[in-house]
Amino acid sequence: MLMSYIDLYIMKNLTFSPRFSRWLLSLPKLLTILRFADYAVFSAFIVTGYMFYDNQQTIASRAANLYQSNLLANELKQTSNDLTRMVRSYAITGNEGFRQQYFV
Repeated sequence: MLMSYIDLYIMKNLTFSPRFSRWLLSLPKLLTILRFADYAVFSAFIVTGYMFYDNQQTIASRAANLYQSNLLANELKQTSNDLTRMVRSYAITGNEGFRQQYFV
């Protein structure tokens, strides 16, 4: 098989170059560093995904608490309105039925 001039040039200038030899010897180290960088990026994605999931769970929990708080606030408002109406009705009419409903 005949080698082209380009192949000979590459072999002469790159294979025997001290710069390339140092790089070639450190290639396994470079690949190891890249592998650990890949692991670090993958781990960062996993941690970020977990943080996102946890944050979504917290938001859902707080929304449920807010809904329950609104229900209780509405119930308190309705009860207060009912009591106020009973007291006013008793004050206007003097009917003991409104007074008894107020204290029940």
